[in-house]
Amino acid sequence: MKTYRSWKIVVALLLVFVAGGVAGSALTAHLIGRALKRSLQFENWAAHTEETLASKLSLTAEQRVQTHTIIQEMGKEFHAVFGRTFRESGELIVRSGRRIDALLTPEQQRIHAEMKAELRHRLRKDLQFELPPE
Repeated sequence: MKTYRSWKIVVALLLVFVAGGVAGSALTAHLIGRALKRSLQFENWAAHTEETLASKLSLTAEQRVQTHTIIQEMGKEFHAVFGRTFRESGELIVRSGRRIDALLTPEQQRIHAEMKAELRHRLRKDLQFELPPE
């Protein structure tokens, strides 16, 4: 009878630890995804940069205005570069998919089409990024 009871305790503790691990992993994945989304918003990046410079360098009001202008200009350029990079990366992904499709059997192409659709879905959901049409 005591053996049965001790096994119940061991199983209960094991379940608690497994549940904690699963919950912790899910929460971590969610937080990392949210942080990635926020880091790709240039408005947040520019504001954070301005705050950091102002506090660490004790900028005067005039210096704050000047650094604000510089950061806003750089932010526009940075946004354009990122946009171009994302667009070119998307085109590369689509081109590569077409080249791989040419090597595959019809059944493999069907599976690959599902994989590409899932990739499009994840990019749209996680990064608000649309790949170019096939």
